[in-house]
Amino acid sequence: MNDESKSKEQLIEELNQLRSNYDCYKFLFDNAPLSYVSVDEDGKIIKVNKTWIEFFGYQSENVSGYSFENFIVPEYIDDFRNFFTLFKEEGLASDVEFEMLKKDGSRVLVSINGKIVYDTKGKFKKGHLIIRDIKERKKVIEAITASRQRLYSL
Repeated sequence: MNDESKSKEQLIEELNQLRSNYDCYKFLFDNAPLSYVSVDEDGKIIKVNKTWIEFFGYQSENVSGYSFENFIVPEYIDDFRNFFTLFKEEGLASDVEFEMLKKDGSRVLVSINGKIVYDTKGKFKKGHLIIRDIKERKKVIEAITASRQRLYSL
């Protein structure tokens, strides 16, 4: 059934359902347990979620339009540029590690997973990146590795 043959009540009901769906997805986006950022083809930030804002200490309006690499520590900038070029070529990123800067200047080791969304013509539309703090995980792995080395040296 096309929209022209629907009653006003049917259209209002569909609109209400769309609003409800939007509210649900917005809640999931804003309250996801991991930091999320969307970027354009040049790596400029389009949107971040509340988790990203809280973790990095910025405000959403302070980061939109900025290059994502502005939040990468200087020693990793070239690596990030290479990563982003490869990400655009392959359309996917899995467990890529970088050090990033929080607003207070502190550094945090993160793992980035991402996927690119393409338009109907196959052109880059948006990159979705999930950012995860892996500092604690790294400490645990290093402790396990050190324990194993001590055990094997006995």
